[in-house]
Amino acid sequence: MSTAEPTGPLCAIGIYRAPASDPETNNKFRSEMKKFMHDAHVLPASKNNLLKLNVVYQNDELQESGALSKLGFPPAPATVVVTVEAKTKQDMLKCLEDSDLCNLVWNGASFGLQDGACVFSADIVTKIDQYKSPKGHETCHGLFVFKIPSEYHFTVGEYHKKIEDMVDKFIALPIAQQHLVKHTIWLQNQELDEVFRHWRMPDPEKTVVLMLECDTWESMNELLTDDHIQRIIHEANADFKIHEDSNCFTGDVVNLLYEY
Repeated sequence: MSTAEPTGPLCAIGIYRAPASDPETNNKFRSEMKKFMHDAHVLPASKNNLLKLNVVYQNDELQESGALSKLGFPPAPATVVVTVEAKTKQDMLKCLEDSDLCNLVWNGASFGLQDGACVFSADIVTKIDQYKSPKGHETCHGLFVFKIPSEYHFTVGEYHKKIEDMVDKFIALPIAQQHLVKHTIWLQNQELDEVFRHWRMPDPEKTVVLMLECDTWESMNELLTDDHIQRIIHEANADFKIHEDSNCFTGDVVNLLYEY
């Protein structure tokens, strides 16, 4: 198998978990995140320097079918995911180092923004891109956040290769070609580590994110409950423990900035 090379503009992802698991805390965290993201996206530094700013708010669309639990994944903690994209690193830094944005991030400590956060820049490997919807169309998202299990002593490169091999098996299936409009792998890099330390974020754990997009929740459910898909996921878990400390969920996307 030939490994796809990451290409494209500079991207970053923030995975923010609610500081506690009770419904009241979850709802408050979601509400605070919505206000925080509104305030962040209207800043001139964001509007003038970012190509994209998207937020994924966790939902329970596939809870009734049990699609994710059938794949063996544990219940996901309350999570909000933010993705950003800039044309160049210089543009990204103009945004992320902006004093108004930094103050906004630091003030986020009041509702637990930094608690349990995992924020990093990433190289994106696009495996499928059949996106034909109008500009700004909000697709149905499935996010699969995997941490490299420390006790298995994988190198980052070895783990990335195992993930990509799994994904290649996944997307080769006719049902994946039928239902996926986009599939990307977010491979962590260190391009922006110093900036995020300045944001007072904890050092990110070694993490890989898979992002699946379908046009409808029916398509997403049919995809994830397919017997062949489930077999691939369970075999991968037996091989390199992808279920361990995973955070997998579906979500609604809000496109706050979209300059393409």
